[in-house]
Amino acid sequence: MPVDEVIETLTGFEEIAIEKQFGNNWQDLAGDAQTMFLRALVFVLLRRDGKNDLEAKQEVMEMTLRECKDRFLDDEEEPNPDEPVTESGKDDTQPA
Repeated sequence: MPVDEVIETLTGFEEIAIEKQFGNNWQDLAGDAQTMFLRALVFVLLRRDGKNDLEAKQEVMEMTLRECKDRFLDDEEEPNPDEPVTESGKDDTQPA
């Protein structure tokens, strides 16, 4: 999922959880602490995968920055063009 999509799908409860765990709202993190902003978004994804706040925070803080970045697809990136993940990768043509 691209970063923009994670941001657009944040719930109010997720915003509160980010502020509680990271000490700032996501907008402030995005402007002033971009690596922590990225970690906050991974934190949200881990919560969506079923981890509680403490588990998700611990896991994301143990990740390298590269591991955090790898959790997100670029907007145009499709790992397998024959089976697109993003809407932009889907079209009417069939593979040859």
